[in-house]
Amino acid sequence: MKNHLILFSLIGLALSSSLLNDEFKEKMKELNEKISSSLISNTEEKKFVDDKIEEIEVNKTKIVSTDGSPIVDDDGGYTGPYSKEFYEGDILLTKEQLNTIVSDTRSKRQVQWNSYYPNNIWKGSPIPYSFDRNFPSNKIPSVRAAIKFWESQTCVRFIENGNGRARVRFINGNGCYAMIGKTGGEQVISIGYGCDWIGTIAHEIEHTLGVWHTQARYDRGNYVSINAWNVLPNQMYNFNTQSQSYTNLFGIPYEFGSVMHYAENDFARDRSRPTIVARNGYERFQHSMSNYLPTFYDIKLINTYYKCYDACPRKITCSNGGLQDVNNCNRCKCPSGFSGTYCESISTSGCDRILTIGSSPTNITATAGWSGLYSVTYNECALHLKPATRGRRLEVTVTTGSGMSSWNCYGAGVDVRMAADPAMTGIRICRPNTRFQPIVSDSDRMVLNLFSRINYVSFTFTARMI
Repeated sequence: MKNHLILFSLIGLALSSSLLNDEFKEKMKELNEKISSSLISNTEEKKFVDDKIEEIEVNKTKIVSTDGSPIVDDDGGYTGPYSKEFYEGDILLTKEQLNTIVSDTRSKRQVQWNSYYPNNIWKGSPIPYSFDRNFPSNKIPSVRAAIKFWESQTCVRFIENGNGRARVRFINGNGCYAMIGKTGGEQVISIGYGCDWIGTIAHEIEHTLGVWHTQARYDRGNYVSINAWNVLPNQMYNFNTQSQSYTNLFGIPYEFGSVMHYAENDFARDRSRPTIVARNGYERFQHSMSNYLPTFYDIKLINTYYKCYDACPRKITCSNGGLQDVNNCNRCKCPSGFSGTYCESISTSGCDRILTIGSSPTNITATAGWSGLYSVTYNECALHLKPATRGRRLEVTVTTGSGMSSWNCYGAGVDVRMAADPAMTGIRICRPNTRFQPIVSDSDRMVLNLFSRINYVSFTFTARMI
């Protein structure tokens, strides 16, 4: 991710790198100084962050290895799909966007909603895309899988090698990056080293569809605090926020587990300490920021922004957090583990099952994936827990066994969904041979969603009704 180019304006063409470097660096320096001054000077926030980090460090000591070895924070040096050279790590800005952001440091939005709308969304015909002649053939299946994912979940369509002035070209650049929304000419999505798996590609495509990062929302201060004192000095601009007057969130809740959310230690001086700290009441999401795939709410955001639901003349009511299927208006799209025309049923096919939990501890073992699995997409399994007495809550203690562990659970893991909203992502766990602290549900249901695309993940858990 050492590319210094910004793709300018509606023609989508790169000017000379030296000119762009000078202008980019000067603008980013100006923005960095504004954001740094705003964040670093907040002494009250500094005390809050210091206290929270102390809590985080104490909680880490409560995570116990089952084989007696010490628990060590180790992400293998992986820094995520973000670069220190681009705005917010993976965004190429048009000249207009760059100037607007620098002149008004609050001008970003969850989705583009400005004077260019609706010309900056891809609407009315499939999005033409192609692969650069130097694009590695072994990455093409992952790109096609990410495109298929968005087509299966939304009304947005793509056409490979299609015609059109506005188009997308996938390149094998230095890292992962894209532009925000339609610029009017050819624009690129880079799928470089370490980017060629479906989650990252889907993330970059969502940028191209017009979406910014979650933690840049104007309301982020209600959910997270930025540990500016651990952010790399010249990377403060990556933690800019939006202005409410330029924003349309479409009623989408703040989701720590969104595929568009930064991980907790992105752009950190010391990666063992967070740059994003969950606020009071949201501490359980501290280690579950970002995601391995677009979430149910990521999908809803695109369908709302692109007015996909308007194509269904007859509206239907869905259960269990489901939403009308924009590709089949007579049925609902369901959160993981739910099924039926209206998401009224709990899926019990394959490894999906329902477990009734009483007051006495129940011990269960479950596995997703298999040894030797290496897939572009994910093998998933949902376990539904319900209390023997309606209205009671559930407590689950998870112990992982052998299996795949990867940075932020991108290879395999368990998503413990404990919120009353079944569509909301939960706490992700994937560290092998580890016993975690008990997780308590918000209501009388809990879903454990296992997922794997590399080998397998296995775990045992002890559940009880409380």
